[in-house]
Amino acid sequence: MMKGIKNEQFWNLWRQKNYEEALSCSVAPTVVSQEQRVRNLLFGGKKQIQQTVAISTISVGEFFYDFIMLDPLAVEGIDFAREEDLSHLFSLSEFAKTVDTTSLTGDMAQLQGYVAERMIGSELQARGHDVEFPATSNQAGYDLLVDGEPFQVKNLINPQGVREHLERYPDIPVYVNEELGKYFEGNPQVYVTSISHEEVINTTKQTLSHAADLTDFEIPYITFIIYTASNVKRVWRNDLTIEQAVINILVDSSAKIAFASLGKMTGTALGVALFGPQYGILSAGIGAILFGSQSRYASDFIKKALASKEEKELKDSVFYLSEPILKKVDEKIEIRHDKLRKLKEGLEKSHTNEIMLQKLTAMKDEDIQYIAYKKKELEKTLSDIQNGRIYVLDGYKEIMKTIPKTGVHPHNYQSELDFANAAFIKLREKVL
Repeated sequence: MMKGIKNEQFWNLWRQKNYEEALSCSVAPTVVSQEQRVRNLLFGGKKQIQQTVAISTISVGEFFYDFIMLDPLAVEGIDFAREEDLSHLFSLSEFAKTVDTTSLTGDMAQLQGYVAERMIGSELQARGHDVEFPATSNQAGYDLLVDGEPFQVKNLINPQGVREHLERYPDIPVYVNEELGKYFEGNPQVYVTSISHEEVINTTKQTLSHAADLTDFEIPYITFIIYTASNVKRVWRNDLTIEQAVINILVDSSAKIAFASLGKMTGTALGVALFGPQYGILSAGIGAILFGSQSRYASDFIKKALASKEEKELKDSVFYLSEPILKKVDEKIEIRHDKLRKLKEGLEKSHTNEIMLQKLTAMKDEDIQYIAYKKKELEKTLSDIQNGRIYVLDGYKEIMKTIPKTGVHPHNYQSELDFANAAFIKLREKVL
């Protein structure tokens, strides 16, 4: 039986060719209440999160969607009607076709790098980003595309390899394991994940030691990451939750905020996830001003008149900030369409595969609908600012809360955010 799906009810329905009902089954048979699951994901430690994930109510259909959309080519040539194909889907021999496992060194450099890439990709996908992998594992300069932009992944003990990458490819940002974060704090080209180098190494070693040979190597940690990502995505899609997270980090970036993205994230880590390594440019006190009640500045006509120049500058900067985000949402939508096209081209033609494609297409359309709606929210706020229906400071507040919900990676708007924040500070100083 495939290790990825432990619910016997799913397998019974699947063997009976009752595919639609089977895809609605939970991945694991035991469930906990929605309230408790969300509480654990938001405020639990790693042990609680693991327990919650193990007994999650994620459906098999959702699990397949998150797993396959991370890398549609992983299922090329399979037929979901064949149980052995489902099992092989989670084996290294099928899942890592482009990895040259024959050159595996003593410290498993190549294999642990591959595992780290998949783990980070899943973490990013859970936060609404669109992740793609290059066709070959030796692509020069980058390991994955995030919202269409190249990123390198480094899972290392010391920072030298990261520095060498930045010297050779200064325009390609890099994701690093949590141990290296202290060496690159505030560096706009370095993103720190919650993934530990030691954790990757130990898990891979333990799994390999139980495999008869490398082709038997299952990747339970990657499947666990997909479980977690599916849960996190639900929390991330909760607009009230993510809005509160934005408010918290802007009000007090030192506050510890437990947000389940493979474990706990401090206020700083979540700030980087939401607004990039330069989120610290958001001025002290911005949250207290932006996220209070309706802006008190709007009624102070004298101060507004004196600050007309600064108000115009903030208006202009808000549109400047929003431009790359709106453009990137359209690109993200096309990426998701393209992933489904690749999946359709790679699958064998069968009744079972057609049902699976219908399910995955429906989920893809739901994802697209969500980010398209967030784009409309952003456009409406811009229109309200432009037409004077809301004061620009109130509009800036709404924009800052909407941006993370679009799922656009912050690397796409770091300089624009810096520019907008400078304009915000000027206006704030004039109207206070």
